[in-house]
Amino acid sequence: IYGLDPQEPGTTCDELLNYIHPDDRDYVDNAIKKGLAGEPHGIDYRIVLANGEERTVHAESEVIFDEKNIPIRAKGIVQDITERKRTEEKIQTLANAVESSNDAIVTVSLDGIITSWNKAAEQIYVYSAEEVLGKDVSILEPDNIEGEIKHFSEKIKQGKQIQHYESSRLKKDGTVINISVTLS
Repeated sequence: IYGLDPQEPGTTCDELLNYIHPDDRDYVDNAIKKGLAGEPHGIDYRIVLANGEERTVHAESEVIFDEKNIPIRAKGIVQDITERKRTEEKIQTLANAVESSNDAIVTVSLDGIITSWNKAAEQIYVYSAEEVLGKDVSILEPDNIEGEIKHFSEKIKQGKQIQHYESSRLKKDGTVINISVTLS
């Protein structure tokens, strides 16, 4: 994790602390102090390797005390979670884009159940997310096109792509609106 040669003699705690990102040193130092006070802990922080590469690690540790309550040893683990953190950041970026979009973005399971509903969908259809999550998407279908959504879902299940089509949907108050749909 630290980019050290496992064949070389072990490093000291102070040497390892030098790898901690400067902006995270106080945070790690406070966690160490809590550990010395007997609190086991788990924290995420950044390290900077000798080659300048920045990584994120998760550490879990516990301090072992003797019968006089003097710390004699620390044990724990360090895991490199850099890729997980990068993935979480990408997911959050995409979630922010969905939430800030002026287009209704709705996800529906293959069996027609609404699984997500963004703010624009709330504004356009006047249903809150709480009102529609877990409900069948057919609640948005006017009577004159009943079964259309199910028909398109069946095509998607068969692996067919439906890029774009125009249709109509029902708002909460029963008003029919014209929409342009892109399915993926």
